[in-house]
Amino acid sequence: MASAASVLIFGDRSSAQDAVQAVLEAGGDTVVNVSRSAVPVDLSVFDTIWSLSFSSSYGAALEDDLIDFVGAGGGLYLTFERPCCEAANDSVQRIINESLLAGSVTVGGFGDVAGTFSYNASAIGNMDAGLAAGWPPSAPGQMSGVSGDNVVVSSDVTGRAVAAGWNEADLGSGRIAAFGDVDWLSGIDANEAQVVLNTQEFLFDGYVGEDPDADLSAVPLPAAGWLLIAGLGGMGALRRRKK
Repeated sequence: MASAASVLIFGDRSSAQDAVQAVLEAGGDTVVNVSRSAVPVDLSVFDTIWSLSFSSSYGAALEDDLIDFVGAGGGLYLTFERPCCEAANDSVQRIINESLLAGSVTVGGFGDVAGTFSYNASAIGNMDAGLAAGWPPSAPGQMSGVSGDNVVVSSDVTGRAVAAGWNEADLGSGRIAAFGDVDWLSGIDANEAQVVLNTQEFLFDGYVGEDPDADLSAVPLPAAGWLLIAGLGGMGALRRRKK
């Protein structure tokens, strides 16, 4: 379960921003919700950032700030879109590519896609959790150059990703989730709210739910555990002396 986070939401779809804010605040997070033109200068005070900006280019300065935010270990949600919004898609593409340690993606420029979609049960950080119920794509944007567990949802028609994710192994630090639609966040139902919470958990903690690969050695042993170990060690020494 994710701890409370400090979250920035910005964009140009106020209804979607307000809906995400309501879900995250109900989950215990502290949220600042602004237009893209009012994004704070200092992003270091935030744990995660949700960009619901899609109508135009971010501009190089904001792109650079978001790249630096991921590089400092932050979690970033990005929105990309269908052919309506290629200028914003170009910004998303630059942010992802400048953040990746290797490889590159192409965001947008592929036209509309319909048909069925597949949810990757091996998606990075268990990001597919709840998506089949909460995120059925509708005229989503597409992204190429994404493979393996970085693909979260893909088109069965084109094979391209319509939702993707990357973590520290791909970026060096930080996490990125990119979904090819903004409309799903306007008027959020219970299933969509769960997807928002799950995505926030990935951005903040790196895994949705209990991570089976968590390093158990990093968990502090209770005092009683140390006493038990010491007692067992003493019994071993006693046996050695009796021999």
